[in-house]
Order: sequence, then structure tokens, then C-alpha cells
Amino acid sequence: MFSLKALLAKLSTGQRMAISLGALLALTVIISIVGYTALSRITADGQHALKVNARVTEQSLKVSSGVSDLRRYEKDVFLNLRDAGKVADYEKKWQGIRDGVVVSLGVLYGLV
Repeated sequence: MFSLKALLAKLSTGQRMAISLGALLALTVIISIVGYTALSRITADGQHALKVNARVTEQSLKVSSGVSDLRRYEKDVFLNLRDAGKVADYEKKWQGIRDGVVVSLGVLYGLV
């Protein structure tokens, strides 16, 4: 039967050292390839985070801020129901913010 121990016993010390060095070199190359592949994947994930996730976060914050402003203008309308001029002014502001929120939601929908 074929035995690794018997095969190595037939080789000289120099040949065994050369085989050992070759095996270590092969392992080093394999580890380098795996490391390079992992680093490439990490880089791609980082680029994705910068390009997509940052834009999603930005648009989400715009929507959140816009909704808070919408609620504020609604409250101001209710507090100033007696003054038609202020109500009309707050409705214009509300409509402008609402349009911005709709645009941000459209961009957000396109990203997700």
C-alpha cells in the first residue's frame, strides 16, 4: 500500500525541506487569495453603504423632518382658526412641506 511515511522516508532531508517549503508557500498563496477576496467584498459593501444606505438615510431624515413640520403647521392652523390670513399662510407652508415630503418619499421608494 501507498504510505506517506514510507514515501518521505525515501527522500533526502533536502528534498523533504523543499516539499515543506513548497507546502508552506502554497498555503501562503491560498491565504492571500482568501484575504484579497474578503477585502474586495468588504470594499464593495462599504461602497454600497456610501452610495445607497447614506442616500436612504438622508431621504428618511428629510421625510421625518417634513412630517414633523406638517404636524407643527396643522397645530398652528388649529391655534389660529380665528384669523383667516394666518390659516391661509399656514396652509401654503403646509402644502409646500407636503410637496417636499412627497418628493422625498418618491426618491426613497426608488432607492429601496
